[in-house]
Amino acid sequence: MTRPDDIPQDLWDAAERPACRVVIDVAAGQNWDIRPTIARAIMAERERCAAIADAYAEVNWEQCTDSILLDPVLSNKGERPLTKADWEKAEDMAVDGTIHSSMYHAATNIAAAIRTPSTGA
Repeated sequence: MTRPDDIPQDLWDAAERPACRVVIDVAAGQNWDIRPTIARAIMAERERCAAIADAYAEVNWEQCTDSILLDPVLSNKGERPLTKADWEKAEDMAVDGTIHSSMYHAATNIAAAIRTPSTGA
């Protein structure tokens, strides 16, 4: 059977491994090749995993922006003098924002890598 157009080559190759090469004999010599079904199941699982990474990225982006919005120095509009505690909290928020920003970018890169067909390298 040739690879259907909607199935990336790397998934077709995975479905062609000996453990997956099952041909079901149905009455009167009809053969059903289950490789397309296996490949589509792998595609669905790949997308599910990428969606988890997307959700993780979204949460980290929200936490990153919260670190800016909740920073007592950045949010002060001159209504009151800044205290030492404000500056310390601002430093903590900057660190938190940097961490969540890097986690956001890592998660988006992971999601993209999951969705990218393997080159076999």
